[in-house]
Formats: sequence, C-alpha cells, structure tokens
Amino acid sequence: MISKLKPILARLIGLVSLLLGGVVMVFPDKMGPLLGIDHKKRAGLILLRGLALRDLLLGLYLVRASDQRSLKRGLSLRMLYDLTDFFMSVFGRGIIIQPTARKVAISIPGVVLVTYLIRRSLKEEPQGNEQFQK
Repeated sequence: MISKLKPILARLIGLVSLLLGGVVMVFPDKMGPLLGIDHKKRAGLILLRGLALRDLLLGLYLVRASDQRSLKRGLSLRMLYDLTDFFMSVFGRGIIIQPTARKVAISIPGVVLVTYLIRRSLKEEPQGNEQFQK
C-alpha cells in the first residue's frame, strides 16, 4: 500500500509544479509580487515567464513519467530548481524584490527536504541485464 503511495506523491509534486507554472504564466502581474519578482521591468517579466515555463515542463515530465527512474530524475531536477530559486531569492538584487523574496525563500528548504525524502524512498526497477544478475 505505502509503496504505491510514493510514486503518487512524486506525481503530486509534478501536478503542483504544473499548476504553479500555469498560474504564473497566466497571471504574471498577480504572481510576480507574491514571488518577489518585479514583473514591471522587462527582465523581471522574462524571468517570471521563464520560471513558469520551467515549472510547466518539469511538472509535465513528472506527471507523465513512465517509471521510477524517470520520477527520481524529475525529483532531482525539482530539488535543483528549488535550490537555485532559494539562492536567487536570498541574494538577488534588481528585479528581485527584497524582503518579499526572502520571505518566499524561507519555505524552500522544507520543500527540498520533502522532495528528497520522497525521491529517496522510490525504488528503481532493474533495467535490461540487471534483472538477470541476481
């Protein structure tokens, strides 16, 4: 039962990523200030749209992943993206609105930890000749 729940949690992370990317893409003027990005500047709007596209593509990848290995790869990318968002939010200047971005950054380590725990709990299925080596 629990082993079937783990891939569902990984796909749920993908669904949340897909939804967040879609909302940011459709409503950049509302989401920009919430995420700490100045969408009124051209560079800020481009950054916001790029992050939204990134989340849409990764969410789609996770939702459509065909095996545990693909889920683990997608979750690794999600953690990498979250960590880069953390550093951008904490140290960013110019188009990054401070202190709003730092408030957003507070939640990111917890999200990375949960993603890591889900990723670690996924078991990879044997590929090709690996199953005959037992």
